[in-house]
Amino acid sequence: MPANEPHPGPGPGPAEASPAAPKPVLTVCLGSSCFTRGNDDHLPHIQEWLRARGLEDRVTLKGSRCEGMCQQGPNLRLDGELVHGVSPEALEALLERVL
Repeated sequence: MPANEPHPGPGPGPAEASPAAPKPVLTVCLGSSCFTRGNDDHLPHIQEWLRARGLEDRVTLKGSRCEGMCQQGPNLRLDGELVHGVSPEALEALLERVL
């Protein structure tokens, strides 16, 4: 190859992994009001729901002391969106919508 022509390089390498999409964050309010209004039952249900679907590693599950909306609890925060008054019946539909 003549010296004035660019070298083609080593050719295509292994495909680089694209950056992983950020995990959805699910925060369960564990303040006393939300806890007694239903989040004491919601938390184990959420954990089992994630486990049954193999999503434990694809979701960040957190707890908070208070979301500041005690009168409207139980409260969950899904990717920053605060959801009020989550009933047991609405919980699974909410999880499926977001996750």
